This record gives sequence, structure tokens and C-alpha cells, in this order.
Amino acid sequence: MSTTIKGRQRRRRKSSSSSFFPSFFFFFGKKKALFFSLFSILFVLFFLKNALRKASKRELKTKTTRISDDEIFNKKNDGKSRYDDVKNEEKEEMTSSSSVVNIIRKREPLTSGPMKTLDPFLFCVYHKDFYPPGDEEMGVRDERGDGSHFHPSVPYRFYHGHRIPGFPRHPHRGFETITATIDGIIDHADSVGNAGRYGGGDLQWMTAGSGIQHAEMFPLVNDDKANPSRFFQIWLNLPSWKKMSAPDFVMHWKDDVKKIRSKGNEYEIIAWVGQFGDDDDDDASSKNSTGNSANTPTPKNSWASDETNDVGVFYVEIYAENGSEELRIPKAKIGSEANRYLYFIEGEEMVINGREKVRKKTGAELDASQSFTVKCTKIESTSNRNSHSDSSSNGQEGKNKCCAFLILSGRPISEPVASHGPMVMNTNAELRQAFRDFDRTQFGGWPWKSNDVVFPREKPRFMRVNGREIFAPS
Repeated sequence: MSTTIKGRQRRRRKSSSSSFFPSFFFFFGKKKALFFSLFSILFVLFFLKNALRKASKRELKTKTTRISDDEIFNKKNDGKSRYDDVKNEEKEEMTSSSSVVNIIRKREPLTSGPMKTLDPFLFCVYHKDFYPPGDEEMGVRDERGDGSHFHPSVPYRFYHGHRIPGFPRHPHRGFETITATIDGIIDHADSVGNAGRYGGGDLQWMTAGSGIQHAEMFPLVNDDKANPSRFFQIWLNLPSWKKMSAPDFVMHWKDDVKKIRSKGNEYEIIAWVGQFGDDDDDDASSKNSTGNSANTPTPKNSWASDETNDVGVFYVEIYAENGSEELRIPKAKIGSEANRYLYFIEGEEMVINGREKVRKKTGAELDASQSFTVKCTKIESTSNRNSHSDSSSNGQEGKNKCCAFLILSGRPISEPVASHGPMVMNTNAELRQAFRDFDRTQFGGWPWKSNDVVFPREKPRFMRVNGREIFAPS
């Protein structure tokens, strides 16, 4: 009996124990589930909070960057955003009459250094420096360059020069340089032995071809007055079958360069290269001159030597604000087959075809199949120009107050371009070979005593080609 009772008691204790532990674990499991649920909710909230904070930082950073970029751009452009100006001009054109086809295909702000070019051109830069009187070495008195001085906000630059501003000895292959001067003096020397002093309206053309070294220095020949310098350097590509042609050198004195002036002297056109419309073309603006072709023969291997390529380099200065005479720019002879680009480099505002406003320091890609008219509506004030810019290449009164633009035009070569610094070829393999060739041959060596060759101050303008020295007309 007692055994039976004890057995029952043991079974009850066992039964109560087994019922206790399942209850305990059930209760603990519910708390665990609740704990993990709360933890998951907190984790999700924490994750969302961090995600929103990061997104907010990114948005703030983007806004700050945009503001900073605009501030920098505005500072470089006298407190006005050229980007906004260009966009507003494009909007004005879009809202204008749809029945008139716009001559301007695209416009963009011009940079202070190398500017955008279209095939067949590779490079275009407008140099504008107001150098002080020169010292006994024709350099800047008590000042030297550091070898890389290109700051756009100073009155003048040394570029790669040290003692004298300019570009000491450096190589080229595969293209041509066209140096079109307005003011100032440039001394040229090259590895072939050619040399020259030119400026004030002269035009120098060099074919680098298979390879040449040259130096371009800007001696300050005036020791008793300022030495203003203004010129364009333009690179014209060579087609693949002419890239290894022999180097060449051509000089055209300012009196030989074609100039087209209006009757009222309200504007002047300089045809450095090519034909400014047909001589019997109604679009040609100059019926006051005998013919509109440039008087400057090109080097024989130039892309411009073939008239069917219609290469043109034209520079225009307009002296009258809202003048009575309207300047008409003729279309390209080969029409839409040509690329054409306009560089508005001096002046505040001009109007194309009576409705398309172009503001200062703007580049514009043009439809070469259309002629167009230009009128200067706002000339740059004299307070914005350096007082030393009164000198002129044509001696015309008020030349320092004008709207001025350059036009580059021509049939594209339409070949691949592989370039690095001073070498321009068609493939990277050719480019590497060009540098190997230069390391091996120095493109003929350097026959001059210094890398920054300048000629005596008293030496007049001259050119030396194939050992023969020719002086410019006095």
C-alpha cells in the first residue's frame, strides 16, 4: 500500500515537474520573440535614420558644389555667369521665328587658354599681353618667369619663358602652325636653321611635317614704352599622307596680307588664309576692294593648298557701335561640307542676322552653308581695356575700341586624331613612334646657342629661309 502511495506521489511530482518546464519554456519563448521583434523594429528605424542622414548630406554636398562652381565661374567672368548668358541666348533663339533657320548651331563660353576647334583645325589660342618696357636683355625688368606662367588674370604672362616671355625650343610633328599677329614682336628659330622676326600684322606659317623643333620668343624691343602683344596661334592638321612631309616655313609681311575695309571705315576684315566669298558673290561684303582672296600662298603640303578644301582664317574688327553699315559674312564656297566656328574675343555684344545676340567671350559653331550679317551693338568700354592697347596694326584711330571676332572654316579631313602635347598623328602607335624618333634624332638637332633665341633689339623684321635673309618692307 505504502509502496503504491509512494509510487503515485512520485508520478505526481514527475507530472507536475514536466508540466512546469514546458510552461517555463513557453513563457521564455514569448519574451524572446517579443525581444527580437522590438530589436528588429529598432534596427530598421536606425537604418532608415542613417540612410536619410546620408541622403541629406549628399544633397547638401551637391548644392554646395554647384554653388562653389558657380562662384568660381562668376569670379572668372567679372561676376557674371557666362554659362547662364549662353543658355539664355539659346532660349531666345528657340523662341524666335521658326520660319528662319538659325545660323548658330551651338554656342559656348570661350576659355582663356586653348579654345575649341573643329576639324581640320586642332588648336586655337588668342594671346593678349600688355608687357612693360623691356630691360637691357629685352626681358621684363626685375622679373623672371618660372617656366610655366599662364595665369589669365594678370596683365601679361611669361608662358614657358624665364628671361624673356615666350616658348623656348620644343618639337612638333604631324601638323602646321599658323601665327597671325596683330600687335607685338615674335622671334622665331628652328632646327632646320630657318629664323625670323615678325609681328604687327605679319603672318608666319610653319609646316612641322615629319618633325621640327622651334622656339617662339616675345622680346620686349621697346625700352622706352610698353610692348603690347596680340596674336593668334592656330594649328591646322595635315592629312595622313602628308604628315611625314618635309618641314616648311613661309612668311607673309603685313603689307601682303589681304585687308577689306568698308567705305566708312566702320569695319575691317583680314583674310589671313583663303577666300572671303567669291569676287562676284553678292554675299561678299567688300565691293570696295579688288578681290577678296588672301594674298598669302600656303606651304605646298598644306591642307589649305587645295582650294577645294576651302580653308579660311578670317579676322574682323568692327569699330562702329550700331553703325550704319551692316557687315555681311559670305557662306563657305563648299557650303555645308565645311566646318565653321566663330570666336567673339573683343567687345561686349553683337547681333547676327538682326536677332541672334552674341555676348563677349563666346564661341559659336555656325552653319557654313549660310551667309549672315553682323552688327556690333555694344563695344567694350575703354575702362575695361588696358591703356597700352592703343597701338594698332593698321594705325586706325580708335582701334582699341571694337568688336572683334575670328572665323575658322574648312573641309574636315575626317581622319582619326591621336595627339599628345606637340605631336599629332593618326594612331597611338604612330604617336609613340614620333616620340621615339625625336629621342633618337632630335628632329635635326638645335643649331642655336640658346633654347630661347632672340635677335638684337635693333634688328628689323626679317626672315631667313635656306640660308637666305630677307627683310620686311620698311
